[in-house]
Amino acid sequence: MDKNGRRREANDAAAVRELQQILPGIDRSAACVRDARRGPIVRKTRIIRYEDLPDVLTPKEAQVFLRLGRNAIYAALQGGRIRSVRHGQKFLIPKSALREFLDRDAE
Repeated sequence: MDKNGRRREANDAAAVRELQQILPGIDRSAACVRDARRGPIVRKTRIIRYEDLPDVLTPKEAQVFLRLGRNAIYAALQGGRIRSVRHGQKFLIPKSALREFLDRDAE
């Protein structure tokens, strides 16, 4: 077995241990766990407060804060639902635009 194969097995074993800690009493073999290269089964989400956001955000940062998908963020930006400034191909989103977006959708 090569170096990458051993690393994959170690990652699979770590994923199984993590799953067993989260869901005690479940006995799973490494074959039942999703491939580690495709992403973890349980994603750890970090709670981001509005006050902690930078004054200008990228679409990726707005996506994480709003917990929306990539396509939904870009559709809202291109449709004008989220106010933004475009610099070349890059969208720059003021922090206040996220608050406006949330307030408008709450009504």
